[in-house]
This record gives sequence, C-alpha cells and structure tokens, in this order.
Amino acid sequence: MFSRRDMLGAAAALPFLPAAARAGGGATRVGGARIVVLDNRLWTQVRFGDRGPYSFILDSGAWTNAIQKGLARTLKLRERGSLIGKGIGGTQQFVHYEAPDVSIGNISIGTADFSGFEGAMLHPEASGLLSAAFLTVADADLDFDRNEWRIYPDGRTPAEGYVALAGTIRGSAQRRGATKIYVDARMDGQTLRLLVDTGAPGQLLLAPAATRRLGLWNERSPYVPTPLAGIGGSAGLARLVRGSRLQLGPIAFDRPLVMLSDPKGQDMESDGILGLGLIERMNLSTDVRGGKLWAMRNGRPARPERYGLTGLWLEERKDGLEVVAASPQSPAVEAGLRLGDAIIGVSLDEWIRKVARRPGTVVDFAFRRDGIEQAGRLTLRAFL
Repeated sequence: MFSRRDMLGAAAALPFLPAAARAGGGATRVGGARIVVLDNRLWTQVRFGDRGPYSFILDSGAWTNAIQKGLARTLKLRERGSLIGKGIGGTQQFVHYEAPDVSIGNISIGTADFSGFEGAMLHPEASGLLSAAFLTVADADLDFDRNEWRIYPDGRTPAEGYVALAGTIRGSAQRRGATKIYVDARMDGQTLRLLVDTGAPGQLLLAPAATRRLGLWNERSPYVPTPLAGIGGSAGLARLVRGSRLQLGPIAFDRPLVMLSDPKGQDMESDGILGLGLIERMNLSTDVRGGKLWAMRNGRPARPERYGLTGLWLEERKDGLEVVAASPQSPAVEAGLRLGDAIIGVSLDEWIRKVARRPGTVVDFAFRRDGIEQAGRLTLRAFL
C-alpha cells in the first residue's frame, strides 16, 4: 500500500504539459496531464475549482466518472438524482452528482457528472475515477514512456511507429455512459473482442462465454482460485491460469496470466478485458472519428507476478477451514489436501498470514478428514 504523499511525490516528478502546446510545431492543439502507475492502478490529479489536487484513477473500462461520497459531501456537490450501473457482479444504484469547474492537468473540463462510490468499490487511496471518456471524447495518447496523457481537441495523425489494431470505439449496447475501446486479439486459435480497461489491474480476464469457448476451465490444468467482484457485487470464484500467447495485431504477449470467469456466470458485452498489466507495456493513441486504437510497444518491463502460492481456496466453517477448491499440480494437492478437508487450529486470518510468504517457505498445519485429525506440510511455490 502507498500513501497520498507517495502519489503526489511520484506525479510531481512529471512536468505538466504546457497549456495550448503545439505538437511538432504545427497547428494542432494539445493539452494533458501527468500520469503514474502505482499499486497496479493508473493515477492522475483532479481539481475542483481551487480544491485539490485529488488522486483519481484513470479507468477506460468505466462508463461513468466516480467520486468518493465523502468527498462529494465535502465539496458540497449538487445531487442530481440517481442512476443504475451494470458491472461484472450485476447492477447497482448510485447517487448522481454534478461538479462544476473540474480540471485535469492543464485541461479545464468545466461541469462534469460523477457517480457516488463508497467503501471497497474504490482503491482506498483513490478520491474517485475518470471514465473511458479521457481516451474517447477526443483523440488522445496514453504515453507510458513519458508518463503523460495527452488530448488533441482538433484531432491528429498517430505518431510514427504506431500500428492500428483491429477493433472499434463505440458506446455500450445500453446507449448510456462513456464510449469505450475494444480490440480484437487472438489466443489459442480463437478471436477475442476485448474491452481495453486501464482500471483492471490484471493482465487478461475472460468472460464466461469465452472461458467456455477456449476450454481453459478444466480439472487438469493448474489454477489459482480467486474471488471476482465489481459493480453489482460478487461474480463468484474465478480461476487465474497461465495462457499461451495473446496476439494484438503485430504485438504479442507470451504466457499472460488469464483470469477465467465462472463458465456459468453472467456474460459481458465483450469476450473479456485487457487489463493494465498488459496495457502499460504499450503506448496507446485513439482515433475517435475513425473508431480505431493505435498502439506500439514501449520500454516498460513486465510487472512482477504475484498470486497465491498454495492453490487453495478455504471457507470458514464451525469445524475449521473447509477446502472448497484445490488446484491440480499445486502445493496444496502435493501436500495431500483434497476437497472437503478441514484445516484446523487456525483462523482464516491466521492462515492467510502463514501462507503470505516467499516461495520456498514450508508451512506446517493440521487438518481433519472423515473425522480423523492428521498433520500436513506444504511448500509454497509459484506453480502457474
């Protein structure tokens, strides 16, 4: 976790773009703001009149801007009724706020609408988030080499070295909220239409239909059981697996980590989500009128991978922590654990602390099977 001081310090090292700058000495107007990737999120600074700056997440998967309800009250924003949002966990109702005199970097937005979020719906250090409009209301660049977001009110031609990716820039089927970006990718011989989502911290998430089509949800391959949640609440227990190769036109990512939605879950408007873990390894440029996304690989290395090293998912019961998921080829299965076993003598919080350690750590535990108590030992390791 990091503090607001960390966020401000990181951003302070990145100069504001000059107001009304000229790209390449020509007549194209360009404005923008500093960006920084911290804690698997993409951040920028937002002001409300002379208040702020406040740390906001840039979320190209979001259909609406959002603000912490506590900050909305502090700023005395006007309530304008409510609206219904749909997300990975279903639907949810939000308070609708109107904020005057909003600015991002050197760009004056004027009046903007925000949905009131609270609690775990936002990163604990986030004052809010900005919707996909930051990339789709006008031609824009997301430049991770220079840590800049740039927007071109008059449009422009993408810079040398960028390639156009197959896909589209369009609104939702519900015809509300921000226009979003979709790209076509190939994996395991299948074409996938993916939502470009800078608000998703992972690499790739597949919707239930795509999970079924690719056949990656099976009882032979190793996986990390992972809860999946978003707007609307929980979407059940997902699986994190190792993919083969993801191809975006000429840009390829080998062996990405792929989050599989439950094949029986609620489907999405796309085959899945391209998350920040892969997005940040490209520089992006939108051609809004042409409905295209341009991209090029940048100099960023792959982010270190972090996932649970046991292959287990446990739920608290009266008689212990019941094993409700255990991955093939995982340390848990190698230690002899199987579905229905109950780990005993520790609370769930204590167990999490025991296994949140480095690869190679040996974890001793006791468990009960068919009423008989036994001793177990597993060795943490990266197994995907």
